[in-house]
Amino acid sequence: AAAAATATRRVLCRRFPVEEHIKDRQKQVLNVNTAMAVLTEFHREPHWQRVLEKVVPQRLQMKGVRQQRRKEKEAKKHQEQAAAVAAAGEKQAGGWYSRCLVS
Repeated sequence: AAAAATATRRVLCRRFPVEEHIKDRQKQVLNVNTAMAVLTEFHREPHWQRVLEKVVPQRLQMKGVRQQRRKEKEAKKHQEQAAAVAAAGEKQAGGWYSRCLVS
């Protein structure tokens, strides 16, 4: 639809070469802020590879990084919970019940 509208108005429409320069990018869509930053930076330095690597957020440049970080965060949370349960068990073992047995 956008291509047809630009064709009738004689407006040149192009896409950013994200796919060609950032190989592991999951989505080829950039938000408006990032697109404007790309245009601004490209005006200063006309080199797509450097501009895209500089402007596109690092977390979006590598496929699967967010999922990996989420898995690591969940694993850390489970380890902390297990440590808390173990600490509570040790505390309970050394609590009033064990003192009653010693007395």
